[in-house]
Amino acid sequence: MKKLLIILCLLTSQLISLAQTELFEGVLVYGRKFYNQANRIDSDDPNVPPTMSFTVKGNFCLTEIATEKDFMAAMNYSIVTDSEKKEATMLASIANQKMAVKFDPSYFNVSKLHRIVSANDASTREIAGLTCSKGYAIIESEFGTQDTMIVWYSKSFRAIPYQFESSIGPGLIVSMQQDELSYWELKEIRKETVDPLRFAIPKNYTVKTESELQDFISTLEQLEIEEKKDPLENRGNEIIHEEEE
Repeated sequence: MKKLLIILCLLTSQLISLAQTELFEGVLVYGRKFYNQANRIDSDDPNVPPTMSFTVKGNFCLTEIATEKDFMAAMNYSIVTDSEKKEATMLASIANQKMAVKFDPSYFNVSKLHRIVSANDASTREIAGLTCSKGYAIIESEFGTQDTMIVWYSKSFRAIPYQFESSIGPGLIVSMQQDELSYWELKEIRKETVDPLRFAIPKNYTVKTESELQDFISTLEQLEIEEKKDPLENRGNEIIHEEEE
């Protein structure tokens, strides 16, 4: 009887653990916030309005970077990621051309991703209704040193692969340091059924590789340089023929 009770307790604890780490489906909306030295400023800066949203279903994730209308329009783009096939495609409109840019497979190299680890303290924080634990995002820099940033994660949901360019961690990233001045933090969580078509590449988008995109941008920059040239710079003196009255 005692053995049966022990087995039942173990099964119950496992079920509770699975329930706490369910796979999220829906939309997560993050806002960019700022530090005042070492202190977190909880309010959004009205002068820096970008938001980042993640639409998630199974192994698919649609990341959208959005800004206010007419504010830094070049930052508006989205990325579709298939973590199972390790495929990522950026959707963007550049110079009035809609493009689907396939990322190089090196995008998924573990060495290029942040490694999320738990912190050695019991600090917790309530963010967007989720109880979060403190951790760190660690990545090797190009100089051989380690760059470390603060993260807050929740074990209520499983980690989303490649979210914030990170490897799978102990839970869903709810807040992550961007740099010395700012951080991204979850401000809205919507659990809902997502239509798989949200992750399809639109038919009116031209598929390009990253190198083809670079060639296209280089062409635009060259055209911009030529347009800035004085149109009279290479012209000789012209005879002006006045109209007779």
